[in-house]
Amino acid sequence: MEVFVRTWSGSHINYADFRPEDVKIEDIAHALSMVCRFGGHIPRHYSVAEHSILVAHLVPDDLKLAALLHDATESYMGDMVAPLKRAMPDYISMEKDMTAIIAHRFDLGIAWKHIDIHIADMKALYIEARSFYGEDEIKSWGFEPEIVKWGESSSRDVLCYAPSPHDIEKQFMNAFLAYGGVK
Repeated sequence: MEVFVRTWSGSHINYADFRPEDVKIEDIAHALSMVCRFGGHIPRHYSVAEHSILVAHLVPDDLKLAALLHDATESYMGDMVAPLKRAMPDYISMEKDMTAIIAHRFDLGIAWKHIDIHIADMKALYIEARSFYGEDEIKSWGFEPEIVKWGESSSRDVLCYAPSPHDIEKQFMNAFLAYGGVK
């Protein structure tokens, strides 16, 4: 039995034979704008695309495209809450392989592995968690002291209103093109 996902553009992505030519930025932008972070357990729809745009804002210019695409696999695999994901080594392995294929498709080189993207991802998580859950709740989340110090000095926040997924999809596509992405 073939295990696949039908994408927004109508493609069928075979998980056992995922190839760079299968990857379409339009599918990624659309799906990530529809996928809600934190398993949906937050006061408003906050998409993986919004998160990705935030992460891209937190890195130097030469890493913006890789940062924007750092969670692109979630357009094909969905978002999974981190504590559950850590308990699933096969999922993590598949996600890593898929990330490498997406990185190849968009000619990211090794930028997608850059530590600054990981740090920006943690900063974005801190901002999001503080915005949705509050300072007291996130004290137990295990953030590195450097992230907490940065977060406490940052005035960044996540908007309390939810832009439409369509608007976020357009913002994601605009960012992709602005950061030098090629369809």
